Amino acid sequence: MLAKIKKLTPPSQLRVCAPIAGAKPRSHGELATAHQELTTALAAERSCRAQEREQLAALERQLEEKSSALTGVLSAAAENAEHLRDAERDLARLRQKHNESSDLRAEVAQLEREVARLRDAHASALADKGKLTAELARAIEANEALAERLRDLGQTADILDLASGIGRVLFRSKKDP
Repeated sequence: MLAKIKKLTPPSQLRVCAPIAGAKPRSHGELATAHQELTTALAAERSCRAQEREQLAALERQLEEKSSALTGVLSAAAENAEHLRDAERDLARLRQKHNESSDLRAEVAQLEREVARLRDAHASALADKGKLTAELARAIEANEALAERLRDLGQTADILDLASGIGRVLFRSKKDP
């Protein structure tokens, strides 16, 4: 029958399409197995997406916590800087009066210790700020990587949904409308 059709078909049309490969039709059992495998893969992919959403939510919470901690450190650093400026102004005033009284010398020494303590606290706050900034950058990178992964998974889910729809069309029973 195929030879008869080829004989009746003009040669220009035969050149347009490739010859049909003799593929053996799949059995109902093979199609059902393939459908089950696709359904299982889709369920696994959806589960993976749910886990990654949970991880992303956890990272976002961590990011928020780190941002709050960084805000606190920056606030403390600003407050320490203000105290440092106040102490330095006080120290400058006391140095002017240093020659007037020996009692003032003791107060100057006290303020110098306070300035040193505040400088140390300020340096410590700046170091904490650097650490928190680095942690925040790592958290942002992880968040962006997970967001990219979720976008990729979204495209995979669309392909699996299309394959599932094709499977339903191909494998529905004759009773289905």
